[in-house]
Amino acid sequence: MEDLKNFSKSQGAAEADDLNHWDLSFWSERLRESKYDINEEELRPYFSLPKVMDGLFNLAKILFGIEIEPADGLAP
Repeated sequence: MEDLKNFSKSQGAAEADDLNHWDLSFWSERLRESKYDINEEELRPYFSLPKVMDGLFNLAKILFGIEIEPADGLAP
């Protein structure tokens, strides 16, 4: 939280001393962009929903030995 306050203050934000919950995601993203020179939109192609779901189900199989299959309309 202190990093966010210091960063927003260095950027000249009027709300820097009293960040509200709706300010946190904005300033977190700006801080991440400045530290790591990467934008969340640039990561989007690598984390598409089908890839994330496949990774999640594969991880469940590796960790817990369970295999998850699509219901194809059989479940409510």
